[in-house]
Amino acid sequence: MDTQLLLTGLAMLVVGFILGRMTARPGRRKVIYEAPQTVLATTSDPAGDAELVEHLRAGRKIDAIKRHRALYGTDLKEARDAVEALEARLGR
Repeated sequence: MDTQLLLTGLAMLVVGFILGRMTARPGRRKVIYEAPQTVLATTSDPAGDAELVEHLRAGRKIDAIKRHRALYGTDLKEARDAVEALEARLGR
């Protein structure tokens, strides 16, 4: 095996564990990389996202919740609460 390749792989594993973004699944030796959630939104007001509002107006609440989670990186309960609050503001 190529020594440089081995050292590079080992260095990547060490850095990943230090950053806390890698976990070993129980019962497996394979290490899985967990990518950090990317927050795309620049504003905290979900009414500013046309796609999210469109989902709500069309009655697709689950899609609106999924969109909120993708934009803001929130958990399911936070996203549902925010979408329901927006729904009330929009008068649906």
